[in-house]
Amino acid sequence: MAVKSNSPFLSIRGVAEHLDVSIKTVRRWIARGELTAFKVGSQWRIDTDDLERFLWRQRRAAPGTDDQ
Repeated sequence: MAVKSNSPFLSIRGVAEHLDVSIKTVRRWIARGELTAFKVGSQWRIDTDDLERFLWRQRRAAPGTDDQ
């Protein structure tokens, strides 16, 4: 799943909307270190490449996938 954005960085809200999950879920992934993010001022940003890697790891870890 390619992440399409005009910017190489997404907000927490942008990631949540893209993946159709809650903002709280995205924050939890960041807090656990599962999704790499960084702060710019008071705002969190996620590099689209980091999101792609996160999604790839999730897909590889999903039960029943043949990609392993």
